This record gives sequence, structure tokens and C-alpha cells, in this order.
Amino acid sequence: MPPLAPEVRLLLCAGRMALDERAQAEFGELLRSPLDWTFLLELASAHGLVPLLYQHVEDTGADAVPPHVLTMLWAAQEVTSRRNQAMSRELLRVLDLLEHYGIACLPYKGPTLAQAVYGDVAMRQFSDLDILVRCKDVPRARQLLAKAGYAPAHVLTRHAEAALLRSRLHYHTMLLHAGTGVAVELHWRTDPVRAVESSCPDVWTRGTRTDFRGTRIRAFSRDELLLVLALHGSKHHWSGLGWLVDISELVRQGGHDWSWIWKVAQRLRARRRLALGLHLAQALLGCPLPDAARQPIAALGVDAMAEAICADLSRPDAYAARGAVARARLDFMLCDTRLEGTRALVHSLLAPTMAELTRWHLPRALQFLYVPLRVGRLVGKHLRGG
Repeated sequence: MPPLAPEVRLLLCAGRMALDERAQAEFGELLRSPLDWTFLLELASAHGLVPLLYQHVEDTGADAVPPHVLTMLWAAQEVTSRRNQAMSRELLRVLDLLEHYGIACLPYKGPTLAQAVYGDVAMRQFSDLDILVRCKDVPRARQLLAKAGYAPAHVLTRHAEAALLRSRLHYHTMLLHAGTGVAVELHWRTDPVRAVESSCPDVWTRGTRTDFRGTRIRAFSRDELLLVLALHGSKHHWSGLGWLVDISELVRQGGHDWSWIWKVAQRLRARRRLALGLHLAQALLGCPLPDAARQPIAALGVDAMAEAICADLSRPDAYAARGAVARARLDFMLCDTRLEGTRALVHSLLAPTMAELTRWHLPRALQFLYVPLRVGRLVGKHLRGG
């Protein structure tokens, strides 16, 4: 692991619900060392760790923090807490609306993840509400949410929306509430290629539900959720430490069926993605991995990817700053086989994105033209950049 800035090391210490004796000692020592407080606050916000940082500063060493920094931390956490409470209420309103009209929906990440993993919706930063529905229900769900004040972030024609739902690259659409600014990501898959729910055929029919703020809602099992989170974090190259903390805290809860988890990961061709998330959780956050979780990791060769990710931890905009070529290289390395990596790279270059779907409104008979249009747009962008 490359040398880490003290601000990053402090955040890594803070990235857990409970500090053991060793982590608590290191956290206190780092708090009393020379720190760039402005950089620390920027980094904590970018990585989604303001709530945990504030909690541990209050518990361990508030006296070592400059008063104006402590005030800024308190204010940021207060804003996070109030916003999360409001978004939790809005989530229940949206779920009630969809369920009332017969649309089965499963919220994940956001407030339900905060409650399930941290025990408090205020302890995790999130920016939107992620709700999974069946693909066939997306158009109707969008119509219902439109009546509730939500407008699509991207205006698409009927044909373009159909192309979006058929695409292997896309798996959600964004809706924004004009009055509150709340964003809903309506998903028809949890991942564009490796959708965990595809390996859980009873996800829509099983009767078990979980309690969220006094309401019984659908939810992934903890093993399913672990896979969903690992795939999501790897897709973004773990550019946010908060996503890694989610994995770590879920693993710390214990009771996982690791045989099932690795078997499904193999079926989804996601073993390297899962291995990378678990390896980073152990190496950076001290997450204790049982033998059944740890043993397959060594054979999957994720050390080089972990080194590249760790090298960028001190950059608040790590994902964007990494550059398109470096991101493509990591995407290739994340694939379980070279053939799969090559296919994924070709597909990412040729499959139409929202940029093409919103710029050119083609009827279904002409949608094959999206491929040359995308290639032409990328070539033009590259030439202009050069």
C-alpha cells in the first residue's frame, strides 16, 4: 500500500461504527498531529464519512480539534441528519404510492441501508433514493411519480425510452422532484450486466419483509445486499470510502453464507469485483474476514487494482481525475476473464448512452444508427480534446 496522507489515515480510522482500542489510539494521535483541516473536511464530505468522523471526534478527541472546525463538522452532520430524515419520509411516500397501484418495489442503499447497517439513517451520507422495480413496470412507475411531482432528469421520446430499457448498458433512470429537489433513481436492474436479483428468483414473491420506520417493506437479504454493494462499489472503482465502509460494517455483523455468496458471484462473473471490495475492506478498514470469505481472494489477483485505488484516496474527485484510459484499464482488470473484459470494453464503446438518446431521437427502425452516431461523437470529442 502506498504511503497515505495523515488526513486519509484519520478517515480510515473513522470508517467504522466502533473503534477498538488500537484504532481509538491511532485516531487520537492523528487528531493531535498537524492536519490540513480544510482538506480533511473536503475529503470527509467527498467520501461520505462526515457522520462517522463527527461521531468519533465527539467521542474521542473534540478538545484536539479547532473550535471552528468542530462547528463546521457539527453543522454538516446536522444538515445530513435533517436531510436524511426528510428523505426517509419521502421514500415511504413514494413506496406507498407505487405499492398502492400494484407496482412491486424494493428500496436499497440510501436510508434503508443506513438503517440496516448503521442502525440510524443519520449515520450515512446519501444523495438519492434508489428503488428497484420490474422492467415492465418502469413506464407506469414514471407516470405515477410524475403525478407526485417528479420530472425526468432526461426527457426521452417513447422510442428512446424503449431503447433505454432494452440496453445492456443502462439500468436506471433519474427523476427529480421540482419542489423538494429529492432525486429518485428508478432501477430495473441493480447492475447493468451483473444484476444480483437475477440469481434470486423469489425476490419479488417471497413474503418476508423488513421494518423501516414502522412500515414493512421489501428488502434484499444481507447476503444479497453484500453482493449488490460490492458490485456498485467496484463499478465506481471504490472512489468513495463510504461505500467500502458499508461493506465492512455489513461483514462485521456476521452470519453470512459465504459459500452461497461466492457461488452467486461466480455465476454473475463477479468474483474479482467481490474479492477487491473484501480485500480493501480488510486492508484499509481492518474488517475481520472469516476464512470462507478470505480464502478465494488470493487466487483472484486483485493487489494491483487495490494499489491503484489506494494511490488516489487523497483525491476528492478520484474517479473523474483518474481519466478515461485508466478507468477503462481498471474495468478490464475487474472482469473475471480477458475475453469478458474485451467484450465489456467493446460494448462500452459502442452501446448508446444517454448522450446519444437525448441528442438524436430515432424511431425504433433506425435505432441501429445509434452505434455509428456514438462512435462519431467519441471520435469528435477525442479530436477536440487533442
